[in-house]
Amino acid sequence: MTRQKYLDYLRAFSAICVIGIHTHGPFFQKPAIWSPTGIAGGIMDTTVRVGLPLFFMLSGALLLAKPYDSVSRFYLKRFPKILIPFVLYSAAYYVYVHTVEKPSPMSFSDLVIALVREPQFYHLWFVYSLIGLYFIAPFLSIAISRVPTRTLWTGILVLLAILQVRQFSHLAGIGINGALFLVSPWLLYFVGGYAITRLDAHQYSLAFFGLTVFGFISTFFARAAHLQIGIFDQGLNMYALAFGVFGLFMGAKHLPADGAILDRLMSTISKYSYEIYLVHPLILVWLRDTVFKMTELHPIWNTFVLTSTVLFGSLLVAAVIQTLVTGPCLRAADLFSAR
Repeated sequence: MTRQKYLDYLRAFSAICVIGIHTHGPFFQKPAIWSPTGIAGGIMDTTVRVGLPLFFMLSGALLLAKPYDSVSRFYLKRFPKILIPFVLYSAAYYVYVHTVEKPSPMSFSDLVIALVREPQFYHLWFVYSLIGLYFIAPFLSIAISRVPTRTLWTGILVLLAILQVRQFSHLAGIGINGALFLVSPWLLYFVGGYAITRLDAHQYSLAFFGLTVFGFISTFFARAAHLQIGIFDQGLNMYALAFGVFGLFMGAKHLPADGAILDRLMSTISKYSYEIYLVHPLILVWLRDTVFKMTELHPIWNTFVLTSTVLFGSLLVAAVIQTLVTGPCLRAADLFSAR
C-alpha cells in the first residue's frame, strides 16, 4: 500500500497535541487571561486541543475508506490492534492506582470487572469511545459508500446544526428534551475525517484555511470567556478547527522528503502514536513529580521541556513494550485470524 504521508504527520501531530493538553495547564493557571503569559497559554491551549478530534478523524478516514466484505474478518483484524495494548496498559494503571494513588486490595476478577465498568485512568475514555466506533464501522462504511459526497456533507452539516442547538439552548435558558439530540460528537469527527478524504484537498485549500483560522480564533476567545458550550469537543469552533487542520495536512504540497530527519521522526511517532497515548500519563506523573518538580516560573519553557521529555520518554517505553509484548501478541492474533 502506498504511504499516505499526511496521515503519518497528522497522527504524530495529534499525539504531540494530546501530550501538550496534559503538560501545559499547571504552568498557566495563575497569570491573568489577557496578560502576555495568559495569552501565550491560551494560544498553546487552543492549538493542542485539536489533537483528540484529529485522532477520531484519522480513524474514520482509515476505517471507512471502503466497504468490508466480512464483518467478522474486520473485527478479527482490527479489534486486537486496539484491545491488546488497551488491556495491557489498563492493567498497568489498575496496579498503579491500587498501589500508589489509592492503596487497596487487587485481584484478577476485580480487574476484569473494572475494565468493563470504567476507564482505569483519566485518558482511557478515548479507547472506550473508539471501541464503540469500531463496532459500527463496517456497517457504516457500507452505508456511506453508497451516499454521494454532497449528500454526505449535507448530512454532516445537519447533524452539526443539531449539536449546536443542544450546545446553545441552555445559554438561552431553554429546557429541551435531551432525547431529541442523540448525536455523538465523536461520531461526527469519525465520519468527517472520511468525508474530507472524498474531497479534492487542493481545490478546497482556501476553505480549509478559512475553517482553521475561524476555528482557532473562536476557540481562543470562547476559552477566554469561559463559555460552557463544549468548545473543546462539541462546539462548532472545534469542528471548524479540526476539519480545517485535517484538510490542510491532506493538501500539503511540501512535506519533508522521504528519509529526511523530520520525516523519519514523524513517521516513528506515528507508528507508536497509539501506545504513546496509552502510556504518556504515567511518564508525565513520574517526570513531573520526581525529576522536574517545576514551578510556574518560565511557563513557556517549562511546557516545551516537559512536553518534549514526556513525548520521547513515552516513545521509548512504547517502542520497548511494542517490541517485547504487544507486537508478539498482535502477530499471534494475526495468525489466529488468518486460519
